[in-house]
Amino acid sequence: MRIAIPTSNEAFTAHFGKSDGLYLCEYDPNTGKIEQPRHIQRQSRGCESLPNWLSDLAVDMVLAGGMGAGAQANLDRVGISYSVGHSGNHPEDVLNEFINDPNGPRVNACEDHDHDHHHCKH
Repeated sequence: MRIAIPTSNEAFTAHFGKSDGLYLCEYDPNTGKIEQPRHIQRQSRGCESLPNWLSDLAVDMVLAGGMGAGAQANLDRVGISYSVGHSGNHPEDVLNEFINDPNGPRVNACEDHDHDHHHCKH
């Protein structure tokens, strides 16, 4: 499973659409093994570019703190799963949180306020 975690300056950023890069790794849920961890900078800004870029990178799962309904719908459209409500300072913290409790109760940081001010309406 290829996992992507949004980052800014290589630290975890809770808001999916405002990331400037990704922490990307391969994770095998059967063995618990994490391979090829790396940081990738985004080439284009704007939340509407993320789903296709993630699809081009063959991402299977996105772990984020917050993600609006529009972003969720766009990931659904390209067949990428997501898990929201994660927190931590480093993407490795977020990854470990997910690995230790993949279905844990989490609160989407983008569900408690209005995101209509975003240009892509998420």
